[in-house]
Amino acid sequence: MKSSEHLSRYEEIAYLIAKRIVSGNIKENEKLRGRSLLSSEYNVSSETIRKAMQLLSNYNVVSVKERSGIYVSSILDARAYIKHFEHTRSNKNIVKETEHLLNEQAKINQQLEKKFKQIVNTYEKDVFPFSYFTCEIPNNSLHLGQSFESLKIYDNTKGLIIAYEKEGDLYQIPDPKTIIESGMTLYILGDKKVKEQTIKYLK
Repeated sequence: MKSSEHLSRYEEIAYLIAKRIVSGNIKENEKLRGRSLLSSEYNVSSETIRKAMQLLSNYNVVSVKERSGIYVSSILDARAYIKHFEHTRSNKNIVKETEHLLNEQAKINQQLEKKFKQIVNTYEKDVFPFSYFTCEIPNNSLHLGQSFESLKIYDNTKGLIIAYEKEGDLYQIPDPKTIIESGMTLYILGDKKVKEQTIKYLK
């Protein structure tokens, strides 16, 4: 069995020993080899073997007899541990694979978002190669209740209102008689200097 990154090494060693018991390689009531020999056989530390034996003992697969050694107690319990281990390994693999897929999906979504922004930016430059900005009408604006026509924004800022947004709806080429309301967002044609003047003017 290949080493699994999802389970502890001592759990894997316990699994391998349980399989040897079930296969008949190690008989019921037979004494297991010492920790040092087992650690050499499985190329792990004595502490890992100790944990593996303790785990098998918890499942009644082996019994630890003080000053005597470790003996195989039950083939049936060895089968039960194998079933438990394989079920746990399967579940952990599914969780790990799901996490991997979610991470990959997140990366793909980020790439799609980046590409979409590139497409939008390219499209905007091709279709509307002019500089514009948005400006939201504040609640305390002195121009509330005025029409776009009476606002005379071009005369005062050199900006040109090309659209406005109200309650989530976008209106292009607005009627000059449109009344200015709080929270309305204006789309204004102009450069950085025009933007600064417009924001100051609409306060």
